[in-house]
Amino acid sequence: MVNVRYLTPNDNLEKAADLVFQVDPYICPDFFGDVERARKFGKILFTDDGGLFDFNHTLVAEENGELLGVLIYTDNTVTSWDCATMKAKVESLDIKIPEKFDRANKEYMELVVNAAKELEDGVVEVEWCATDLNSRGKGVAQALFKKFLELPYKEQHLTVLADNPPAIHVYEKMGFKIVSTQTGYPDDSVGTHNMIRKPIPIEISARHVHLSQHLVNVLFGEGYELTPAKGLSQPTEFLCNERVDIVGPREIIHNVAVLGPTREHTQVEIALTDARKLGLNPPIRESGDHDGSAACRIVGPAGEYELDDGVIIARRHLHLGTKEAEKLALKNGDIVSVEVKNSLRPLIFEDVLIRVKDTYSLSMHVDTDEGNAAGLTPDSYGLITK
Repeated sequence: MVNVRYLTPNDNLEKAADLVFQVDPYICPDFFGDVERARKFGKILFTDDGGLFDFNHTLVAEENGELLGVLIYTDNTVTSWDCATMKAKVESLDIKIPEKFDRANKEYMELVVNAAKELEDGVVEVEWCATDLNSRGKGVAQALFKKFLELPYKEQHLTVLADNPPAIHVYEKMGFKIVSTQTGYPDDSVGTHNMIRKPIPIEISARHVHLSQHLVNVLFGEGYELTPAKGLSQPTEFLCNERVDIVGPREIIHNVAVLGPTREHTQVEIALTDARKLGLNPPIRESGDHDGSAACRIVGPAGEYELDDGVIIARRHLHLGTKEAEKLALKNGDIVSVEVKNSLRPLIFEDVLIRVKDTYSLSMHVDTDEGNAAGLTPDSYGLITK
């Protein structure tokens, strides 16, 4: 059985260095030279000084005491890489320095650490993941990534060679999304994809009403102002203390939540189950698209109003701040699919509308019918699958 844990000084560090050498056909030969040199490097490569190859950032997979795989990651706590010190250590072990060692040492190894320092809190980057050639196809990489994805990070990054479709396919299945492509190291002949995995909070948006100030005056009294009860995930919106009744041809739904602040046009958002209870047939629409939508009567403590249109079933959507959208290579109006994880009934929501605004906070909104269909729990989250 494959066991995954952190690398320790008592492990076979030469084998760990050998695995790192195997993973990258471009960078690692420049740094190590060949497998034999890589094994010698193992004595000095892995440290506990906060460097790139820190024990606390190196996961290994083992079976019966044998190292089968390694996954090395960085975050902004990885702060050190001293090229001169590394070169001196190499020379002290009488290791012949490869021709391109200085270039790889300076242009790649140091660059990785400098980039890691700039990572946001809670963001992690996979630098290497490799399995022993004789252990391929035994679930070693899968076990490493399973452990890695359980670590308490809010966002995971990795870079993969563009000429490695099998790896890209595996990463996409785990929820990573290609966000950009660049030329690779050591020259412009090798393309690399930058991929991001961003777990998305999923919120159930129960039936509610957005009121215009005119309707606030009608339903609650002239000059009345809505009173906030608590803030919502979107920073500009809040749940109000006020409640209204929604009246349809068939039934009444009492005590429907009012959300603030007021809007130019009144909008009633309900689920399909609510619509059938009320006897209405509202369209599935993006918020703000009211033309030709359903009508209803809204009743408040001081009056009531016949709403000619404004009743909709809200289209499932994903809120993104502008910077977050740019990072994920998404723009307002894009359509994606989102796979639901850690739910009672996992599924994939298709036709998810991307909504981008500077003031938005990351969250996906579904209605009560959709939330129940997925069996959402407090631990559920979504991953963009395309």
